[in-house]
Amino acid sequence: MFDDSLPGPAALADASDRELIDAIAGWSTTAAAAQARLLAALAERRRRAEATAEADPARARWACDPVDEAAAQIGCALTVSHGRALSLMDTAVILRDHLPRLNARFLAGQVSERVVARIVWLCALVVDDAVWTQLDDQFAAAATTWGTLSGDKLDTAITVWIHTLDPDAVRRAASAQRGRDFRITGRDHTAGTTTVWGRITSIDAAIAAARLKAMVTSVCPDDPRTTAQKRADAFGAVFAGAFHLNCLCGKPDCPAATVPDARATSVTVHVVADAASLDATPDPTLHGSGEEPAPDTEATAHSDPEPAADSDPDPTSEPAPGPAHTAQPPTANLQPVPPTAEHTAPEPQAAADPGTEQPSELAARPKPQPPSQPEPGVPEPPSPPDPSPPPGRTPAPAAPAPRPAVILGLRGAVLPPALLAEVLTHGATTRTVVDPRALPLHPGYRPTTAQDEFVRCRDLTCRVPGCDRPAIGTDLDHSNPWPAGPTHPSNLNDKCRLHHLLKTFWENWTEQQQPDGTLHLSTPTGHTYTTTPLSALLFPTWTTTTDPPTRPQPTRPAPPPSPGRALKMPRRQRTRAQNRAAYITAARQHNALQAELDRAAEEKAAEQRRARRNAIPHNPRDPEWHARQEAVDELRQSLNRPTGYDPNEPPPF
Repeated sequence: MFDDSLPGPAALADASDRELIDAIAGWSTTAAAAQARLLAALAERRRRAEATAEADPARARWACDPVDEAAAQIGCALTVSHGRALSLMDTAVILRDHLPRLNARFLAGQVSERVVARIVWLCALVVDDAVWTQLDDQFAAAATTWGTLSGDKLDTAITVWIHTLDPDAVRRAASAQRGRDFRITGRDHTAGTTTVWGRITSIDAAIAAARLKAMVTSVCPDDPRTTAQKRADAFGAVFAGAFHLNCLCGKPDCPAATVPDARATSVTVHVVADAASLDATPDPTLHGSGEEPAPDTEATAHSDPEPAADSDPDPTSEPAPGPAHTAQPPTANLQPVPPTAEHTAPEPQAAADPGTEQPSELAARPKPQPPSQPEPGVPEPPSPPDPSPPPGRTPAPAAPAPRPAVILGLRGAVLPPALLAEVLTHGATTRTVVDPRALPLHPGYRPTTAQDEFVRCRDLTCRVPGCDRPAIGTDLDHSNPWPAGPTHPSNLNDKCRLHHLLKTFWENWTEQQQPDGTLHLSTPTGHTYTTTPLSALLFPTWTTTTDPPTRPQPTRPAPPPSPGRALKMPRRQRTRAQNRAAYITAARQHNALQAELDRAAEEKAAEQRRARRNAIPHNPRDPEWHARQEAVDELRQSLNRPTGYDPNEPPPF
C-alpha cells in the first residue's frame, strides 16, 4: 500500500536531517500518486452513472438523477458534502478524458493535487478537442515546475496558455451587476459573531443606509453602544421585521427603551439539557468602546448600599425545576421561531435520589445564619477553614457552568452563554423540549409538533454522512416507511430534500434507527455507515433515547412499489449534461462579448490620447516649434543668471 523504501514513523527518530527531507519529498510524491488513483476511481464511478442515465432517459431527468445517486455514495464513503463529491467527479472526468498526459504525470506523483485542481478549474470552459490536446502538451511539460508558485502566479501561468489557445475559455469575473451576492459565513464560535459579505445594487445600498441611519438615531444619547454596534444591531432588527431599535440606556422614562427587541422576541430557546445556561449573566462589556469611565466618588458615597450577601434570594429569580422524569436537569436547545435563526442551549442537573421526593431548589438551600457575636473585649482568633464537611452532611455539588447554545439555522453556529443571556434578557421565549419517553405514538403520517420539535433538536443536521444541512430546513423521514414503521421519534430522522428523495426512490438504500437516534445507513453496494445525532456530542447530558411506542404499531404492511411510483419523483427541465453545455455556452458568449467590449474601449482610449497629443500647441511637428522652444529656453536661462554675469569669464574653479 505504501512505498517500502521510505522510512515510516518508527524510523524517523534515527534518521538524519537529509533523510528526513528525502522522506518528506518521497511521501509527498506518494500522496499525490494516491490522490491521482482516487480521482481515477471517481472518474470510473461517474462513467457508470452516466451510462445508467443513457440507458434510462427517464432517470436522467429525475431531480435526484444517477449522478446524484453516485455522489451520495461517494459522500458517505469520503464523508464529504454532496457538492464536494460532484466537484471531485467533474475534476476526475476532465483529467482522464481531456488531459491524459498531465494525468500520467499526476499518477507518477510528479504534479501536486493543488496544481491539477487549478488547471482543471481554469480549463473548464474549453470545448475544442484540438485545444485540449495543445493544453495537455503544455501543462504536462511545465506543471512539474509549477509547484513552487503562489496561488496568483499559478493562475497566471495557466491562464496565459488558455488565453493564447482559446481566449473565449478564459474565466472572466462577472460584471458588478451580475455578480451581486449576499453571504453569511466565517463564524467565530468563541465570540459568537459571524462575518457578512455581499455586493448589492446602489439602490438597495441607499435604502439600507437610510434605514440603518434612522434606526441608529432612534435611540437616546445614553445608549451604551457605539455607532458601529448600533448599526450592527439594527441590521439584525431589520431582518426581524422591526422599524425601530431598542434602547439599552435602562432609563424608565426613555420612550425608545420600551420598544420590544425584535431580535430577541424572534428567538425561541428550546431547553434540552442544561438550564444553567439560562441563568448566565449578560456580559456588560458587550456594548460600548471598552473604556471604563472614571468612578463618580461623590455619587458612590451617597448611593444606596448593596443588599447583604446573606439576604434571602428572590424566589422569582430561581430557575424552575426540571421535569420529574429526567434524571438530569434539561439542557437548553436554543431555537428561534420563524423566520429567524434557531438556537440550542444546555439544562442543569437534577439533584437527588430517584424515588425520593425532593424539595424545590429554594427550599433545599439552607438559610444563612447570622454570625455569632464575639465576647466583648476579647478578639476572636482567626480560624483556618475546615475543608471537611460537617458530620452526616455531604458537600453541595458545584453549580454547573453555563454551556453555550447552538443556532440550528446557521449550520450549528455556537452562541456563547453571555450572548444567550443577552437574548433572554430582552424577551426571547423559552420552551422545554418534551422528554422523548413522554411522546406517544401518532397514528397519522405527519409527525406532531412535539415530535417535530424533539427530532430537529436531537439531530440538528441532515443525518446522511457528510451532509450538514441544518435541521430547520430538512424533511422528517420515516426510517422504516409508514405505515409499516410508526410515526414516532424512534422511527424519525432529519434528511435534506435530496437525500430524502434518494432514500425514497432509489433502490437498495435502506437504514435502521436505534432508540437513541443512532442511524445505520446501507447503500446499494452493501456498505453500512453509522451516524449519531449531533446533539449527543454537544449536549452529552441530554437523554435522547426513546421508549417503545405505547400503542401497537399499525398492522398494515408497507405497500409494494407501484408501477407508476417513479412518476412522483420531481423532474428536471433539462438533463445534467444539457445544463452543463448551456452553462459553458453562456460563459463563452459572455467572455467573447466582454473581450470585444474591452477592445472597443481600448481603441477609443487610444483615439482620445492621439487627439490630446495633436491638440498640444507646441507640437514638434510644427516647423516653428523649434524656434519657439529655443526662445523659451533662452528666457529661462536669463532669469537664472546672477547679476553681473559675463559669459566670457571662466567658471570659478
